[in-house]
Amino acid sequence: MEPRPHPWNEGFTWQRTERESLRLLGPDQVEYFHEHGYVLVEGALDAGTLAEVTAVLDERAEATEAFLRQFPDDRLSIAEAGAILFSPHPVLASEVARRFAAHPVFAELCHDLVGDDVRLYWDQLVYKQPEKPRHFPWHQDNGYTYVEPQQYLTCWVPLTDTTIDNGCPWVAPGLHRLGTLAHEWGPAVRVVTVTVGMIVTDEAAAFYGDAGRREAIGGLLAAGRMGEPEDVADMCLVLASPLARWVTGTEVEVHGGDERPGYLDALADD
Repeated sequence: MEPRPHPWNEGFTWQRTERESLRLLGPDQVEYFHEHGYVLVEGALDAGTLAEVTAVLDERAEATEAFLRQFPDDRLSIAEAGAILFSPHPVLASEVARRFAAHPVFAELCHDLVGDDVRLYWDQLVYKQPEKPRHFPWHQDNGYTYVEPQQYLTCWVPLTDTTIDNGCPWVAPGLHRLGTLAHEWGPAVRVVTVTVGMIVTDEAAAFYGDAGRREAIGGLLAAGRMGEPEDVADMCLVLASPLARWVTGTEVEVHGGDERPGYLDALADD
């Protein structure tokens, strides 16, 4: 699918600020940023500065986590306890966060990449947690919270080691030159949530016990057994196929029919 501009993105042109001198980046880094839309700046912040702000943000994250657990399914919009949480504008609540946002590193980055006339538009912490792994879809923030000017600079600071294994960000190089793109909900993109019941996996014994216990638990379900990974995979294949072309914006439960109603056994006894 070819990328299309956001409906409000009219005549966007990527602007390059030319500087006679640079304060933080080298010329090759500046060139890389304008070509690819991002640049990695390693070792820009010392360990003490990161430790101080991390301690403050950890406390804020704990409060946000507790707040989310008050809601059904521990979820509010796209934030979910144990999965991913957001807490906007810590600079308004913490002197440490304010000092961090005003660090010379960010001012120098803005000088080298944006220009002299800049302001802080948004700040937030995002914690992606290991309790409930999930894929986070490709997106541009401006596709959901559209602002002008579209060409703004995001400074992303990891508070833990960032690797492929623990979930690092991914970037689509070069798309920044097109400005804000259309973020489609449908019909070109279909979204279906698959809710899974009790599945026999490599770790099943830790949750459900040995094979005998798993068989007994499966006997409580309408299907008479616990599920296999293939049961889920087959449903995903159906949903991704033309057979499900009119299925979107909904939830499909794959759980073997839930537990057998107790009244059926009572009727059998009679």
